[in-house]
Amino acid sequence: MIRIAKRLILGVVTLSSIGLILSATAEKAVAQIRPTYTKNVDEAGRLPYQHEVDVSPGSSACPSSSFCFVDFPAVPAGKRLVVQHITALVGVASGGQPNLFAFGDDFTTNTGNIAIIQPTFTQGPTILGANFWSLDKDITVYYEPGTAPRLKISASAGMAFVSNFTLHGYLIDAVN
Repeated sequence: MIRIAKRLILGVVTLSSIGLILSATAEKAVAQIRPTYTKNVDEAGRLPYQHEVDVSPGSSACPSSSFCFVDFPAVPAGKRLVVQHITALVGVASGGQPNLFAFGDDFTTNTGNIAIIQPTFTQGPTILGANFWSLDKDITVYYEPGTAPRLKISASAGMAFVSNFTLHGYLIDAVN
């Protein structure tokens, strides 16, 4: 009987010792696992960009009655702008329509363009002798830090009213 009691006590002590050793090592193993914090610098929703500009015929933005430049703010230092979408509403003199829509900064039609957008405007109503045209288009254009996006638009007849342009996209870290 004493022999059974000794074995039973020895078994309990052994199991207790093994349990203590396992729990101590398990806590250390769990304590060593730490989450890795990451940041996706190219995530589109991280720094969204949207900017709207109105341009009036007769202003300095329109050096002629049928040609206008649309200037947006410069890209902040350390960032790159990815333009993904553009919307526009343009008022053109009766009988006219937009015939050039491009990202660029040269006054001539075919030079200084970064991207030309097919003038796939949709004709809207005619109000007070002007045809209204709208554009809602996906595009991908990149701008580096310090550069300013510039659109140029021309129409077959003169611009008639304030035109409205909005760029949509996002900013990413520019690490070059």
